[in-house]
Order: sequence, then structure tokens, then C-alpha cells
Amino acid sequence: MPAVDPLLERRLRLRAQELRNQIATVRARADEAATTEVGDAKDAADVVARVAIADAEVERDLAELQEIGQVLGAIADGSYGICVECGRRIDPRRLLARPTALRCLACQVAAEDAKTSVARADLGGSA
Repeated sequence: MPAVDPLLERRLRLRAQELRNQIATVRARADEAATTEVGDAKDAADVVARVAIADAEVERDLAELQEIGQVLGAIADGSYGICVECGRRIDPRRLLARPTALRCLACQVAAEDAKTSVARADLGGSA
């Protein structure tokens, strides 16, 4: 198992707090937009668009927050840097570039390919 940078956990915890703050801010803005009085169809469309964007931002931030939580758990149990799919060591260069990586590059590519294939199949396309 690779040595964990002592500052990594601190940076991850700070990022997690930053994400929680962003989520709270975005949700507050979305709530404000949703309660805004609408004058016409253009105003209504604008509110719908702002709420949809806010939802997408929150979804993205929640996904990153979940990744950080998984990495903090892996650091705590000593499995950080070990691929959750194949059990091999994740290349340290990958961890340096993406500290929240839970899979080695080969397993990540396979997971993304599988996800893309499922999405294509759901759309009625060829896999």
C-alpha cells in the first residue's frame, strides 16, 4: 500500500466542507428562484432553467462528496490506493492526478465503457 500524503486527508476534508457549503448555497438560490413570482412565460422558463442548473450542480457536488467520503474511509481502513475492482495497486501517478480515484486506470476504463454501453442500449442504439 502506498504511503498516504499526510496533507491529503486534510485537503479532502476541507474540500468536503467546501462542497457542503456550495450545496447549501445552491439549494438556497434554487429555493429563492422557485418562490420568485413569475410575470410571463419567459420568466417561468427562466426559473425552470435556473432550478434545473442548480439541481445539476448539486448532483455533481454530491457525487464528488460521496467520492471523498469513500476515499476518507479507504484512508481510515488502510485500503487507500488499492483498486476496489481488481485489488491491485493504483498507479501513484493516477492518485497524484486524481486523489479520489478508487479504481486503477484499466478498471476505470472498463467501468466507463460498461456505463456507456448501458446508456446506448437504453437509447436503443448499438453497444
